[in-house]
Amino acid sequence: MQNTHARISALGAFHHLTANTGNVVMQPRSSADAETVRALIPLIKAEDGRVPSMPGWFIYFWFPLDSRHQKLSGGAAFQVADASMSTSPAVTGVACWRPDRSADAWAQATKNYGFLKPVWDMLGIWRPLPERPPQTPWLVVWFLPTFVLIPWKTQMMFGAVERCVAWALAEADLGAETPSEPETPPAEVASIPLGQLAEHVWYPGFEPGLPDLMVLRMREGLRTEGNAYRTVFVETEGDRRAVLEALGMPLRMAGGAVHFAATIDRPMVRRSTLPPGDMRVCLYEPPASDWPYVVVTVLNRNTPGLGMARERYGWDWFATEEAAHRHLAGMMAATNAAMPGSVRISVPGLSDA
Repeated sequence: MQNTHARISALGAFHHLTANTGNVVMQPRSSADAETVRALIPLIKAEDGRVPSMPGWFIYFWFPLDSRHQKLSGGAAFQVADASMSTSPAVTGVACWRPDRSADAWAQATKNYGFLKPVWDMLGIWRPLPERPPQTPWLVVWFLPTFVLIPWKTQMMFGAVERCVAWALAEADLGAETPSEPETPPAEVASIPLGQLAEHVWYPGFEPGLPDLMVLRMREGLRTEGNAYRTVFVETEGDRRAVLEALGMPLRMAGGAVHFAATIDRPMVRRSTLPPGDMRVCLYEPPASDWPYVVVTVLNRNTPGLGMARERYGWDWFATEEAAHRHLAGMMAATNAAMPGSVRISVPGLSDA
């Protein structure tokens, strides 16, 4: 059997296509920073996280599943956020390194990219993908509406991150060993209901069409990627019942980390059911003085952001009202400059601020 190095070398170079511009660049393994590629491998296994070697960058991954809900090899999708601005993704990418997976991966990329046609048509910059994918291995990326909020110098860094992600995905797959069994959680933690391990409060949706938020303050040992808070977007009474039920359930662990998808995040796996609407940036004020201000980005349901909560929501939290309003003002200035009138800013007590 070929060793990992030989299999990686046999890939040659990724055909790196930027869908919004039509530009194609060949990206050999030498074009990807080795330290960053190594740092991404654990994030791929966890399916999201901050990049240790690149402070401020956050990446989400998702993988096609077979009929037994096992990950299929040969292709994957990802989204990248500049978390110094927002954890809302700014770029989506799909990578494929196996010829027999290419057609399916390209069909999925074409479908997901097509969701953005109304937005880019409005700006006069829509460019459809070619009917057929490039020769494998290939990588196709496209901008999300939040990309326009990011400073120009930072935008230029996304290409480097994208090619590192593509090579990391291929190496994580081609060099993969038989996965070990998930770690067994400590009995004293696993037996305690989540609601007793994490403080939690409700942030009500203050306008029609906005979800309620369940925000949890995570203990140090339960935090994922160092995040002090976790947010669940609740749209219906069924969601609310599922969340309340989850608070009474013991924790589950996977790979040594808390497996929130089995409890509190269950509603989050379902796509948003609220009606389509304008892209919005909303300020949720804290229900108590020791809780943060939460700024939520809401995409139109017809242009989903894969990797965002319920394919629609992104969020950031701020310790002070001043910091939250400063963030809102920056987002308003950026979006009005790039897409005048396309984004609503919603603040309690005001309409279309």
